[in-house]
Amino acid sequence: MDYEQIKSFFTYIAHKPFYLFNTKLYKYFFSNSDALYKYNPMALRKRINSNSIRYERYSSFYPANYIEENLDYKAAGNTGNFIFTRALETYLIDKDLYYNVPGRNNAGICIVNCANLLGEHGRREMKLLTSGIKTSPCKFYFIGLGAQAPIDYSFNLSDDTKKIIKNFIKAILNSGGGIGLRGFYTAELLCKLGFSDSDFDVIGCPSMYINGRNFQLYKDESITLQCFRPIICDRINSSLFNKSAEKLFTDYESTYICQDECYPYLYRGKSLPDSLNTAARQMFYKNRVKLFLDVDAWIKEIRNHNFSFGCRFHGNALAITNSVPAVINVIDSRTRELAEFFNIPYVKTIDYEEINLYEIYQNADYRKFNEGYKAKFDNFKAFFTKHRIPNYVGEKNPFINWLRENKANPLFYNFKLEEAQTLVTVERNVSISANL
Repeated sequence: MDYEQIKSFFTYIAHKPFYLFNTKLYKYFFSNSDALYKYNPMALRKRINSNSIRYERYSSFYPANYIEENLDYKAAGNTGNFIFTRALETYLIDKDLYYNVPGRNNAGICIVNCANLLGEHGRREMKLLTSGIKTSPCKFYFIGLGAQAPIDYSFNLSDDTKKIIKNFIKAILNSGGGIGLRGFYTAELLCKLGFSDSDFDVIGCPSMYINGRNFQLYKDESITLQCFRPIICDRINSSLFNKSAEKLFTDYESTYICQDECYPYLYRGKSLPDSLNTAARQMFYKNRVKLFLDVDAWIKEIRNHNFSFGCRFHGNALAITNSVPAVINVIDSRTRELAEFFNIPYVKTIDYEEINLYEIYQNADYRKFNEGYKAKFDNFKAFFTKHRIPNYVGEKNPFINWLRENKANPLFYNFKLEEAQTLVTVERNVSISANL
């Protein structure tokens, strides 16, 4: 079987909602001579009446196809999207919805998991969504909707973009649905466009409520510089490929977690740039540059560290919800708005030469975060209660727990076992390690 056939197969399984695809499955194909397919009756497609809820997102439990050339299809170019996707799945998904997703025309409720859509960059998508909403019988609920603007919270939108945003918001409200905003800057933007506070709820990001109402974050005051192990969650040109940021990697036993740009180097075999500074090159050599396409593997890595820093909100949010303190380097309205909404400590800097990461850790204070958390959680839960959306917010979701426990044992449904087994003997010419 040639490369194109392999690619077609992986594309096939990764795009099916009843397949669980992750790194372990990939390794089964390319490094194991045994057939490791296990039947599980839970994953059979059954005749179930169409569910009244449609969830508009690909599952974070089969997030990646390692043979794809880039991350655009599954991750929308950024693996941070998997983090708030996983959170909303945990709150909303049961096995009927996961395996039998209805179409928009036979669902009563359509829940859309979104991010910083309101801005000049989202014009085309907002137009398409507006058209789709107007022609669908569903009530639409947009959760985590936010604006994108400069760090100073300026409202520099063109008249045409303002019109597109207004039409988009009106379409959602006219569907009978609701809107959960990421923060108060986005709320102010909508008010400036003529909407009222009653048209939306400010709920923050779904990723921050995964641990339930009683979650609190504490910093270990006993950590010394010698045992300080930070994660850098940042943009590649801001830190990893920026010579002024070398101290982040030479002064500390740090790990750089990328969410997009390092994919070609780590999974596609692309050579590192000749211009890459020595410190960054050594990070690759020492396996301290990582990009995770499996949320649970990402969490496992985070738990080996005691601090997280950078401009990636969701990478830092994943650290926080796993009890690792984080400080966000805010770079735009999106990161600033979320940091301020949740009272997460943050800094504003573009000059990494001036950063003392250990000092930032020592100065980080999470008292306001802890004091306001329960009220924010209650407000988030109330959004679903208000709109009568069945949910597991603050509760255990048995189906999601089952998925996490069983995703290493994927079921091949409607694909002949003998055809799948032939892939095990294929020549192993696909590399998932960086060409260093």
